Amino acid sequence: MTEQHRSTADRAIETATDRTKSAEEEYLKTAASDDIAVVRAAKVERRADDLATLASEPPEDDPPKTT
Repeated sequence: MTEQHRSTADRAIETATDRTKSAEEEYLKTAASDDIAVVRAAKVERRADDLATLASEPPEDDPPKTT
């Protein structure tokens, strides 16, 4: 292998390494965003369930109405 071929191969390896790192970083950002979205959705769902439960329960200490 000539020096020129080694230099070209080294540049190709560096480029591939940089692209791999970029892809990994982008994947981690996307995964983190997805995780945050899942957690938020679960919180919203829990809150909706809580509100539905409250709406279905009779009011506490409701004074009798007089007319």
